[in-house]
Amino acid sequence: MNENKILVVANHEKNLELLAGFLDKQGFGVKTASRITELDKVLSERSEIDMALIDVSGFDHSIWDRCEKIRNEGLPFFIISPRKSKQAKEKSLSEGARDVLTKPLEKERLLKLVKVMLGE
Repeated sequence: MNENKILVVANHEKNLELLAGFLDKQGFGVKTASRITELDKVLSERSEIDMALIDVSGFDHSIWDRCEKIRNEGLPFFIISPRKSKQAKEKSLSEGARDVLTKPLEKERLLKLVKVMLGE
């Protein structure tokens, strides 16, 4: 089994379950957070996380503070956005995201990006 751990952050429980379940079936270790307080707790245990996928929809502006913290800790992350938007992409990249994925996610593209990011 894969030793890599992926942090999946999503405010909407169904989206969180779907994404985490998909990655788990691919053999990745997954940690999840659906609230800012849960994300803060996971980030305090950062040693177990190799990368993050962050669905920003449904969170207030404080999610960007967490993205900055993730960037400052050297943890690679992708932002998941509900729509294609030049402003959303610019904001995400300025916060240190490697890229912005738009919904609905293409499973094969997502899997390829995760494997590249984790050096597999």
